[in-house]
Amino acid sequence: MEHGYWVYIVGSLSGTLYIGMTNNLYRRALEHKSGEFEGFASKYGCNRPVTTKGLTMF
Repeated sequence: MEHGYWVYIVGSLSGTLYIGMTNNLYRRALEHKSGEFEGFASKYGCNRPVTTKGLTMF
């Protein structure tokens, strides 16, 4: 089964969690690792993968 979207959770070393949704999990993981975009996840250092769930529709 091919997934159209992914719900994912990334965390920080301090325990802060960020929940997001994307259609390209690999690209989004790289964006979190690099801190490319300003926002909650970047501000709190949420760049460590916790879990993912593939969805065919939402």
